[in-house]
Amino acid sequence: MRNFATLEDQMRFLLATVLIVALSGCAQVGDPRLREQTIETVAARVTRGQTTRDQIQEIYGTPYRITNLASGRLVYSYVYSQSAATPESFIPVVGRFVAGSNTDTTVLTIFFNTNGIVDDYNMNRSLSQVRPGVPQTSSPARPGAPTQ
Repeated sequence: MRNFATLEDQMRFLLATVLIVALSGCAQVGDPRLREQTIETVAARVTRGQTTRDQIQEIYGTPYRITNLASGRLVYSYVYSQSAATPESFIPVVGRFVAGSNTDTTVLTIFFNTNGIVDDYNMNRSLSQVRPGVPQTSSPARPGAPTQ
């Protein structure tokens, strides 16, 4: 479980993860079962206004991150991220210049009211590529989704 005080801390962690992946070939963080989840599978198990924090932990386990909001609300974040070096990364000599990695990240965020009951939830998936000399770009997780 990680608690990040600022967006800068989150970015540092993400950058460190990307660098580790680039140097090691592949890496994963979080529970791989989350990769198989969709908003529909979450909706089948989680009911707004009914499901409790304890029930969420029974279903999804220990959250990756817990955030306490000033309003007294609680936010659980479940994360799964998998990165793999691109095949070009392993080409002798040339790999140094064309190396990169592909990262697939899924985040399930669950919001609880002050009584510990699920208020809301959302799920995000992002696919990103890191290439030398090129800023990180994100592609839509599903065909036809708008790009930013």
